[in-house]
Amino acid sequence: MAFFRQLKLLLWKNGLAAIRQPLWSLTLVAWPLIIFIIIAVTRNHFPPVQKDICYVGPRNLPSTGFFPFLQTLMCNTDSNCHNKSHLVDPAASKSTSRYPQ
Repeated sequence: MAFFRQLKLLLWKNGLAAIRQPLWSLTLVAWPLIIFIIIAVTRNHFPPVQKDICYVGPRNLPSTGFFPFLQTLMCNTDSNCHNKSHLVDPAASKSTSRYPQ
């Protein structure tokens, strides 16, 4: 029962704070609404644009080590889009399987 008594006191305290500071309470409600309205208007004003598929070259991640990651970061700045993936074609790799089908 102590939980419900504490919950009642907390709700009472929040109600008193809302009554004593109406401008702050209005601000707490209006601020998220204003942000939501700005995002909704922006999204309706600028609809998404469909683009072609873009593949970039593979890069080393920091888990491969600091120097390979740094080399990829500094030397391979090829951020151009390509229409073909750099990954190996899975259909081609099936033919090199050890187990015949």
